[in-house]
Amino acid sequence: MPLRVNIDTPDGKAWTEYFPFEGGSTPALYVIRADGEQMYGRSGSPANLPQFLNEQLKNAGEIPTKKQLALLARASDEASRLYLDDELDAAVDKVKPFAEANSYALPCVQLKRLAEQFAERGEEAIATAGESMRREQPTLKDALLLARTMRTFEDLPGIQQVRNDTLSRIVNTEDKRRLLAQAEMIDEAMRLEEDSADARAAKLYRDLLEQYPQGEAARLARDRLVSLGDEADGPRDHTNSAPSEPDLP
Repeated sequence: MPLRVNIDTPDGKAWTEYFPFEGGSTPALYVIRADGEQMYGRSGSPANLPQFLNEQLKNAGEIPTKKQLALLARASDEASRLYLDDELDAAVDKVKPFAEANSYALPCVQLKRLAEQFAERGEEAIATAGESMRREQPTLKDALLLARTMRTFEDLPGIQQVRNDTLSRIVNTEDKRRLLAQAEMIDEAMRLEEDSADARAAKLYRDLLEQYPQGEAARLARDRLVSLGDEADGPRDHTNSAPSEPDLP
């Protein structure tokens, strides 16, 4: 959007204080990104103005359509509301698709700021959950807490590095890695159950039993298969009760 500013007026002086330009003489050309970031400010006009403007547009991010802006604004509002209602998991899910969006439109900027805020919470939560895995013999409950926390915040900025650091520092024995692998399968299967994808959940439970036939995770997988009405090492039961798991904090 073109904008003319007379720098001899009070508003113009305030403009040049906030957006200084090189050269010192007028007229001067500015390019201001949608989020208010100054991309260019210099006296005179570029030799090839159309080419210059095309290059600036390439660096200004994608320009959403009206429909996309409405969707972005709705997602931002819903994520903020969910966060205020202390529904962090749902809020994080709302912002994940936009965490790396190449746009500087206001609702997209708001979503990326929320993503950064949630990523800070995620770093703290993963560090806290990881502490329970430091003990010599962590439990399935400990591993489930870490697996669930990492899944909740995955795909947010910087979380992959936090995850890798936590695994290398804390989940550093074969027994702990095996326990976390089982917990991640249980966690994913329970998530599928919550989404009513029972067939996929049952397959994951069966995969777990095939890979890890003994232990607490295997017992939990068998119980869930029975509740889902699938074949397990026990009586067949067609009730579809809510997933039962070790109590998490």
